[in-house]
Amino acid sequence: MREGSLTPSQFEILCAIWPKGRCGASVGEIWQVVSEDRDVSRTTVLNQVQRLEDRGWLYRQSARENQPGNANRFVVSTGPKRAKMELANKILEDYFEGSISQFVLSYLGSKRPSSGRVDRLIEVLQNCDEDKLSKDDTKLAVHLLTCES
Repeated sequence: MREGSLTPSQFEILCAIWPKGRCGASVGEIWQVVSEDRDVSRTTVLNQVQRLEDRGWLYRQSARENQPGNANRFVVSTGPKRAKMELANKILEDYFEGSISQFVLSYLGSKRPSSGRVDRLIEVLQNCDEDKLSKDDTKLAVHLLTCES
């Protein structure tokens, strides 16, 4: 079971591992990907990987004698789509009392999104599973997206 939300750095680690699939990645491989974009020590990456493992976001594949480098490899316990969904749901619950309409209000603020983005959001909202999104929240979100600023 995965626990807690992720920091941007922890999410970055998951993003470095997902392309490796079930083969996973060693801490060294993860560090190489992450350090391409920012200055970070290998120890910092190792600490983050261990925290992610402790919280159930990663699992360890033990090193095998015939495996190149004999390093432990880490695999993400869920795919990117499901992880993003879980994180989004946690944000909705923690900050918006589970209300998509409150989230949309906060997201839009005083800005008006492009018509293409509005069309896409309307399509997504209209196709949502009713168990995950109430009809009232859907109607309000669609109204907020289509009303004039």
